[in-house]
Amino acid sequence: MICRLATKNDLDELKVMIKKVVQKMYENDIKIWNDYYPFEEFAYDIEEESLYLLIENKKIAGTFVMTKSNQISTYFKWKNPNSPALYLTRIAVNVDFLRQGMGGLIIQNAKEIAKSKNIPYLRLSVIDINKPAINLYKKQGFMQVDGVYIEIIPERNCSFVEYGFELCLSDNPDNSNKKI
Repeated sequence: MICRLATKNDLDELKVMIKKVVQKMYENDIKIWNDYYPFEEFAYDIEEESLYLLIENKKIAGTFVMTKSNQISTYFKWKNPNSPALYLTRIAVNVDFLRQGMGGLIIQNAKEIAKSKNIPYLRLSVIDINKPAINLYKKQGFMQVDGVYIEIIPERNCSFVEYGFELCLSDNPDNSNKKI
């Protein structure tokens, strides 16, 4: 298994993979991604060098984004809100690799990247109906924090409730060197 940054050359394969992920999500009544999101973000993620791929046998097995900030992070009560953190988002497992521990491998790789940068916290938000993701994050040691973010989407006649989760990677998170 190789973990690497995505390039523009990966976009076509990534979009095909994510289209199948979205279809599987809809089959499981987890209607949080669509024909626009997360597709519209990929080019920016690649440009920002924040989109990672897990490659197995020359095939994208999983993907995740790690960023220095998150626009909704202020809605959550992080343990140490001023400590350096990386935010995980757009985590996806190729449907051909489901039930093979790929979600755990994504989190393990994210941990290693954060530790290599001396970042003491990984943080993320997850929509309340995405029970498989919530279970994965809890199994991987993430702790739910207080606070919620509610997004209302009138044109789709729906709303989303997101919870914040945090994982401390350091024995002494307040004294970590900032190398973001």
